[in-house]
Amino acid sequence: MKAVSETLKKRLKRFFGGRFSFDTLSRVCASFDASRVGPVLPIGVLRPESADDVVKLVRFCNREKVGVVARGAASGMTGGAVPTENSVVIDFSSMNRILEINPSNRSATVEPGVLVGDLQRAVAKYKLFYPPDPASADFCTIGG
Repeated sequence: MKAVSETLKKRLKRFFGGRFSFDTLSRVCASFDASRVGPVLPIGVLRPESADDVVKLVRFCNREKVGVVARGAASGMTGGAVPTENSVVIDFSSMNRILEINPSNRSATVEPGVLVGDLQRAVAKYKLFYPPDPASADFCTIGG
């Protein structure tokens, strides 16, 4: 893995403060998922508070030619949450709110860190269902 410039790190810290981590533990924890792919250490990990944080990071990474990997619960078996070299991870675990359930048009607006099981239980109150039914519903997330 090529060395990450201190300038890049300083800029990320300036933009995101304590929400962006470069420490070894955070990077190792974000380096694998339930597959046997990896591990690959990311440059760092962002724990966004809002969609604006995500937009800001994606724009920054696009300009800097740095990859972005979205991470939910990392329960996937295909390596989808494993970072690539020269990438950052967006950890969506704290963006876990169900924002709206609209029974009349059978839709829900959720943040990516919502557990599938939580959404299934929430829509069931309206006699609706969320069809994906993985065995991991109580720990896998909608997005990531």
